[in-house]
Amino acid sequence: MVSSSISKTGTFAALLTRTFFVLYDLAIAAFILLILYTNVPLWFDIRSGTIITPTVYLVLLLCPLPYLLRERTKSFSLIKHPYFWWCLFVLCLHLLGWYRAQYFAGSQFDIGVAIDKSTKFLLAPAFAYLVYSISRQTFNLFLNALIIIGPLLIIYGFLDPGLYADKGDVKTLVAGRSGGPWFNSNIGAEAIVLALIMARNTAPKYLFAVAYILAGIALISTGSRGGMSAWLIFGALFIYSKSLPRVFLLTPIILIVFYSSILVFVEDLVRSIPEQAQGAENLIARLQFMTGTESLEEGGGDQRLLLMTNAFKESLERPILGHGYDFSDDVIDGGAGSHNMLLQLWYLHGVLGVIA
Repeated sequence: MVSSSISKTGTFAALLTRTFFVLYDLAIAAFILLILYTNVPLWFDIRSGTIITPTVYLVLLLCPLPYLLRERTKSFSLIKHPYFWWCLFVLCLHLLGWYRAQYFAGSQFDIGVAIDKSTKFLLAPAFAYLVYSISRQTFNLFLNALIIIGPLLIIYGFLDPGLYADKGDVKTLVAGRSGGPWFNSNIGAEAIVLALIMARNTAPKYLFAVAYILAGIALISTGSRGGMSAWLIFGALFIYSKSLPRVFLLTPIILIVFYSSILVFVEDLVRSIPEQAQGAENLIARLQFMTGTESLEEGGGDQRLLLMTNAFKESLERPILGHGYDFSDDVIDGGAGSHNMLLQLWYLHGVLGVIA
């Protein structure tokens, strides 16, 4: 009788535990992919004038606790994973950059960027642990939603720029281009492409095909040449890996045949939206680079080439140790960076930055 009662109690406790983790997985997966990945906390801050984003990150640091308690012995495997040590290595590089700086005469924006980079590598292992603790089935469910929702957010942000920031707010809007809730058009484009890469083996083929088409439209609205190029390149890989039907082999042909019509349609659309009209010329020039009629250097390319050249020259001055966070007298300050990740890491951290 006692044994039967204990058995029932154990079964109920196990059922309660399973139910909790099913619901917890749903909540965490939805939050990471549909809230955190789509940058909703920052969007809310900009719209409302609040500063909740740092609090959201700090709360997420506590979210792994239930998984840590459930898998006390397995949780230490994260410490053995190369990703954990890589994050720690990069975090130490950033802290070393601060320590080495004899003075820091950069702007508040420079300081904010440097702190942001450091905290991301502090948070990354915790977020990674969450992602890999969530049920694969649950995670994939929301990943499939993300590859549809993400492009739609960027497309709608193009049609109604005021959704993500006050209309005419030049600080968060780039006329003629959409960054969606990511605000930065290039970051938005990168987020869309990365989501497709993550979902390539998990999304149903028909859903992935729709997501790929929506992503193409969204990337046009971002005006990101890197994003559009990546869309075509990865499209070929998706076809090769059978994530996309072979009919998508016609994509380049369709683009070539209808490219002029697409340009005319996009230009008319941009000019019809008051907040975007002044950026029409820039967006069309960005789209024309694929036809070969416009140089990649258009739209700031000359300036970026100068930044990269100067960063390379300055990196050669201290190739081993790097410059650290002394931004006061260099030529890549003001948050512009070198527009090249490898050069930037070399300039800041020397050989260790290149290794990172």
